[in-house]
Amino acid sequence: MGILVCYDEFTYDVVSDYHLEFLIKSKCITGYVEDGNWVRLEEDVEGNGMDPRVRRTSTLRTEKEIDWEI
Repeated sequence: MGILVCYDEFTYDVVSDYHLEFLIKSKCITGYVEDGNWVRLEEDVEGNGMDPRVRRTSTLRTEKEIDWEI
């Protein structure tokens, strides 16, 4: 299944899971869509999904989480 991503120059593309992980690690994208919501990778994001008072810096997933989803 394809994942919508946004590159640094604000162009959009649909990529595979494999390419998404490469783009995140190489910092080529500024965000992607996960579960219908945009995940930003370069800016602080308000909230952690549970408590809006908590800040997080990114939502990079671990390799274990990615393997489990496949």
